[in-house]
Amino acid sequence: MEKIILPNGARILYERTDFLKSATFGVWVGTGSRHETRALSGASHFIEHMLFKGTEKHDCASLSEALDLLGGHSNAYTTKEITSFYVRALEDRMQDAVDLVTEMIFSSRFDPADLENERGVIEEEIGMYGDDPEDLATERLSEIVYPSSSLGRPILGTVRSLEKLDREALLSYMRAHYTGENLVAALSGNFDPKVVDALAQKLSAMPKGKKNRTKEAKYVPGVFLKKKKYEQNHVGLLWKGFGQEDPRRFAAALLSAILGGGASSRLFRRVRDEEGLCYAIYSFSGSTEKEGLFGVYTATSRENERKTLESTVQEIVKIREEGVSLEELDRAKEKNRTGLLLSMESTGSRASYMARNELKKGEVPSFEELLAAYDRVTPEEIRETAREILKPGMLSYAAVGRIGEKEYYEELLRK
Repeated sequence: MEKIILPNGARILYERTDFLKSATFGVWVGTGSRHETRALSGASHFIEHMLFKGTEKHDCASLSEALDLLGGHSNAYTTKEITSFYVRALEDRMQDAVDLVTEMIFSSRFDPADLENERGVIEEEIGMYGDDPEDLATERLSEIVYPSSSLGRPILGTVRSLEKLDREALLSYMRAHYTGENLVAALSGNFDPKVVDALAQKLSAMPKGKKNRTKEAKYVPGVFLKKKKYEQNHVGLLWKGFGQEDPRRFAAALLSAILGGGASSRLFRRVRDEEGLCYAIYSFSGSTEKEGLFGVYTATSRENERKTLESTVQEIVKIREEGVSLEELDRAKEKNRTGLLLSMESTGSRASYMARNELKKGEVPSFEELLAAYDRVTPEEIRETAREILKPGMLSYAAVGRIGEKEYYEELLRK
């Protein structure tokens, strides 16, 4: 991997793989919903949408056609901390990809008519996620546990906050956050080296600005209950985990794999395979820069809900008190190792890995370093991690569907 730091602080990371016929190019900006004020909630995601609605050279239709003419795949996403735009295309189209993405960033029109149309599209997106029971039981809960931080506000914003986001508010936010210090561009795959030179010239025009800084958000246990006429009840359990700066995150990821990370995990084997109580059950471990969350999700019938939660709680208590076997840990490590190495065969995954690490840490650990960090985890560390995370007093939970009252869930989960 090669790295270029421009005078304005923007960084370009690139690695060439000559035997491929394609490459991925993308821009990662260190801004997301946690960097927004309450009045600007949803601005990062709104800007992501607007950059596809037309530039000084292309209206919305011709920009879409130009992206499609690349023949590959183009998309964007917004998280709590990052906004990204990327294109995967054949090697001989990478200059066109760079030209289009940088054009979108530097000269999008933010036409008032397009802005109103896209506001309606995002409102529909908010409604779509509001109808998704899994999203309600997990994402809504992850927002509730950070009541005094912008990290607890939704990435999409709300219908009310969107109403106040006019053209000038979005452009002002973009000027403040789309700056050299806050941006990393990445290229992975096969491409002409001249593409890097052209990219450096384009990004040099960006103002230096300041890198976004964040304070750790305080986790506060919370409860979210919503009655809806779904066929199943959807339940999410959540605890405070470890952030990206905490080396214990590797043990947390392996703990999740053992508890509910696949068909051989404890929850899947017991609750689904042995007891036949549900179709979906899994655990997860996720991190932002300074915070982390660890959770369990299941969907089950109203009739099976009590037994499902009882069995789930028993497995959580067991892994907290007794730990895991070396065989289980080795199996989790091998699964993790395989998944990581397979993902690294994708130019998109490699570009994203480089950019996100550079943006957050200022460096890109090698894949060997990453694998070694997982390999060093011991059964004793898994047990310590389970005891640190799975504390009864730190449990948050959500239930969506034909659910009972709060007291019902308190009694089920009191262990």
